Amino acid sequence: MGYATKNSHITQVVENGLIDPTIIVTATEDAISRIRGSKDPMATFWKERKRKRVDIRGWDVASKAKLEAAFASAGALSFVHNILNRLESTHVRYSDSSR
Repeated sequence: MGYATKNSHITQVVENGLIDPTIIVTATEDAISRIRGSKDPMATFWKERKRKRVDIRGWDVASKAKLEAAFASAGALSFVHNILNRLESTHVRYSDSSR
């Protein structure tokens, strides 16, 4: 599953993933279920990430910088949470067209 975005808003969902993603999200189905069902999804996200059941990586320098900013901002983290809520598969290719 791939998500194309512009200015942190999903503009397109690509069923078979994106060819040139800028951010790769990998998560186990159990981690996604725990995050979705949690009373505190952000705390659960951090636990799952620490346990390496959720991994988010920037593919290039710009996307790595965006991720650093996102992990420092609650608003941006809620964007990541929204993506995790939409997951139907365990591998997502994400591209931000605002770069």
